[in-house]
Amino acid sequence: DIRILGKLDVSTIDPVYTIAGVKYATYGHSTVGIKEELATKVTPSDYDAKRKLYSYTIDFEKLGKGTDLWLFYQVTDFGEDWNNLVVNLTAGFDGRAFYEIDSSKRILSIYADKSAPVSVRLIADRYDSSKWPNLRADQEDDYEGHVIPEKN
Repeated sequence: DIRILGKLDVSTIDPVYTIAGVKYATYGHSTVGIKEELATKVTPSDYDAKRKLYSYTIDFEKLGKGTDLWLFYQVTDFGEDWNNLVVNLTAGFDGRAFYEIDSSKRILSIYADKSAPVSVRLIADRYDSSKWPNLRADQEDDYEGHVIPEKN
């Protein structure tokens, strides 16, 4: 562990942006547990006349090597029946969008009532998340970090 007093700047995950000579700070994303996430946008365009919906299918076995989705899948653990995968969708139109998972075929299907953009955010446990429990091993260390009263 490294103890930092102040702000740690890391170019690729927490850059300082200098705009017109003024430095602006960013702050790393905090999560409970070791997670990876991906944000993308898709447009469901395959029309299913029976369901009267448009669909977009992500087949995790057929992704292009090195793509964002491929890398996300490689470095995460979706868990049994993909219980560790969180899918957040936001329709870019006045309508509905939802998803269905077929973990046995490794497919995520996104459905919408319009063929229009849908923002997709995927979150899953990192492949080695079990090595990083929430309870720290160094309980004898005098550093307490943020001291917060327990809520009932």
